[in-house]
Amino acid sequence: MTSPIDPLNTSAEDADSLDVLDQMAQSYQPSAGPAVDPRGGIFMPTAVEESISVPEATPRDMVCMRGPCRHYFQTVQFFPAGIVRGTLDHDPLQMQRACLRISPPSSLGDEAVYKCSEWDPIDPTEASARQTRRDAFYAANPEIKKLDEEREQLVDRLIKERMALRDDA
Repeated sequence: MTSPIDPLNTSAEDADSLDVLDQMAQSYQPSAGPAVDPRGGIFMPTAVEESISVPEATPRDMVCMRGPCRHYFQTVQFFPAGIVRGTLDHDPLQMQRACLRISPPSSLGDEAVYKCSEWDPIDPTEASARQTRRDAFYAANPEIKKLDEEREQLVDRLIKERMALRDDA
């Protein structure tokens, strides 16, 4: 019988039972635990379904680019992502696509927009007027035009490389 002072019942007459417990403890092997990630946390593998290929953002698959829509805009910006400037042959860039019609302006990411109730394409006259204003600016600032052309070539090259990597995956 277990006494309140000795809850494990380690009296002399029960020494044989302790030997059995000791033997069990010595042969005990813990089961394998989860792997530890490099930061010391527990790595828990998850089931990942095969991802669906996201269609490329083109006028065929993205209504915003048809015309283009007056609410659609696209920018290319420096994106450091923890990379020290000057360590690559070019600065890492990130393309942002957004819709101004949604409040607050919504990032469209890399996903195609197949249909939009607010699609309002810019007519050729408006597009031509915008290009005329840009051309006038570049005529007054040829050094900026050269810089913009170089950057545009770089962006085009990086987009082609990105698409090639996506196609290889």
